[in-house]
Formats: sequence, structure tokens, C-alpha cells
Amino acid sequence: MKKILFLLFVASLLIVTFSSAAIAFDGGNSAASYEDCAKEMLDNEDRAKFETIINDFREKMSKLRETMLTLRTEGKYEEFREKHAERLELMEEKVDALNDILPEEIANRFQAKGREMRHNGWDKKSGGFKASGN
Repeated sequence: MKKILFLLFVASLLIVTFSSAAIAFDGGNSAASYEDCAKEMLDNEDRAKFETIINDFREKMSKLRETMLTLRTEGKYEEFREKHAERLELMEEKVDALNDILPEEIANRFQAKGREMRHNGWDKKSGGFKASGN
């Protein structure tokens, strides 16, 4: 009887562990959950434009993040907020540039999913300075 209960416990534990791992590895927001990759739908010319837009954005964003981190650690909140506004503008510029080359279906999917993720937290005042009590 004890062996049967022990085996049932181990089996239950394994089921919970594996189902949790399955959910964690594919929570529905992965690229694999979409049928087509945006980059793969582009021709060579548009793919080169796509890479240029992304690389330019990453370079600008990296510099902006460093500046924002410095301003935040120095307690320059007003200047930080100005840089944050620049960051949002930079993100919108990237989206506009990508929308010019991406198929409409992909651009719409990105806008519907991405806007929520890009602006979540700050608008709700659950992130940034408010969350840390400053």
C-alpha cells in the first residue's frame, strides 16, 4: 500500500513538473507560435532594410539606455523623464520604419501585440521611479 501511494505521489509530481515546464517553454508569446517569420517574408532588398533599421535602433537605444541609467543613478529625474520620452519616440520611429517594409498582416500583428508590451508598466505607473518609492 505504501509503495502504491509513493508511486502515485511520484507520478503526480512528474506530471506537475513536466506540465509546468511545457507551459514555461511555450507560453504563447514565442516566435514559434506564429506561422510566418516577418523577416522570412521579405525579399533580399527589404531584408537588408530591415537589418539596417534594427541595427540603427539598437545602437541608438544602447546609447540612450546608458544615459538614462546615469541620470537615474544621479537622481536627475526630470532629465531622465525627457530621455524616457526620447526612448518612446525612438521606438515609434522604428515601428514606423518597419511598417513601411513589412507586409500589412505582420505590421498589424506587431502593433496589436507589441504596443501593449512596449507601453505596459510606465503608463500604469507600476514601473520606473514610482515602483521604487522615489
